[in-house]
Amino acid sequence: MKVAVTACEPSLDAMVDEEFGHCQHVLVVETETFEFESVDNRPGAGGRCAGATVAELMQKHAADVAIIGHCGPGALAGLQSAGVAVYDGTGHSVRGAVVLLKSGSLKQVLQPSCDHAASRGCCGGV
Repeated sequence: MKVAVTACEPSLDAMVDEEFGHCQHVLVVETETFEFESVDNRPGAGGRCAGATVAELMQKHAADVAIIGHCGPGALAGLQSAGVAVYDGTGHSVRGAVVLLKSGSLKQVLQPSCDHAASRGCCGGV
């Protein structure tokens, strides 16, 4: 299974990046072998929410599951509408979060964890 994980650095030992749309990297990890591809994140352009751009990036790489930190309603809806199951990896390394996912111990994300209304203005803000 392919899992897309927001990461602070391009390494399995990096922490899961808590900023979904503004994460530094997305690691696409094959859960059986732990082989991975690191994709540099380019934040949204043209007034679009960066989270929606990362959601598209994850879909492009055919991830079945996303392990993320915090995200707004736009990004979460985009992932869910594409059939990508979303899990909270906050506080874990990429490798640790994938291991927890495989054991059934990660919490599935069903609601947005932020709306950005008071910060960046995307995904439900101004």
